[in-house]
Amino acid sequence: MKTRKGILTQVDVDRMEALGKAMQRALSSDDGLVALAQEMVPEISRELEEKFWVPLVFREDPLPAGKVPKYRVKQDVDVHWMAPGGEQARQRIRKGQEIQFPLETVEAFIIVKARDLKMGYVSDLTTQQAEAGRKMRNKINAAAAGVLSAAADAANDDGAQNIFEVTSGGKLTLDAVKASLRFYEDQEMSIKQMVMRGARLVDMYDWTLPTEVQSELLRAGVLKKLGTAGLIGTSSANSSEVLCTPDEEIGVYAIGSALTVEPWRDVPKDEVGFVARMEVSLGVLHPSRIFKITIA
Repeated sequence: MKTRKGILTQVDVDRMEALGKAMQRALSSDDGLVALAQEMVPEISRELEEKFWVPLVFREDPLPAGKVPKYRVKQDVDVHWMAPGGEQARQRIRKGQEIQFPLETVEAFIIVKARDLKMGYVSDLTTQQAEAGRKMRNKINAAAAGVLSAAADAANDDGAQNIFEVTSGGKLTLDAVKASLRFYEDQEMSIKQMVMRGARLVDMYDWTLPTEVQSELLRAGVLKKLGTAGLIGTSSANSSEVLCTPDEEIGVYAIGSALTVEPWRDVPKDEVGFVARMEVSLGVLHPSRIFKITIA
């Protein structure tokens, strides 16, 4: 089982013991399998949330039962969203009209040996729980990065002037970050998050910053959170892009149904399967608020 900072707490021990007991009871009845599935939800949720940056960038909207993710726009805009399969979709919406984003089912499968359940061996199951959480997280993160990038391109085509190109050197530059600061200052906003690959974070360590410039960036909140929430290093980002978002709303991450785990029957006789599943949607309602740095 994965633990915080490698320390196995009493809570972790108790959770593993409860999981082992649930595993041993799982094959005795359908209720046993359902109970074991429910025991998996907390650990999968923790792994999903570990490096999940989407709620830091999009407004999170947990939908009441039966409600669809429908939002009204305040101006003519090209709205971008996650289409089925994680692809990007786009539609021109007029001021005052509503856009309904489709809910996408994000799922991951867990398959264990029946004999391991009988013996209460938790190792393989906990490993697969963590992997399920990572798969679900990575799918949503990757879709969000693609939607943000496409929305920024469309806004630039409409005249937003929200793209800065680093044309040589192959690294994120201080001039590029300054351009993003100016972009948001002109709109009376400031940077809240910068989404990038870890290599772009490393580029920042190579900068030689005059004291007054470093102070300026600290006040702007750029270097103050280096490597944490302010600057998000993620494998889901394009290595040649940095996506910047402001302290104003750019879009919505809607949760149609929270994470559930259920028994999955379509497995060989000597194995037991489970499916982790949630329904989500995400869309950009304000593409002109996204600033993108491209790196040649």
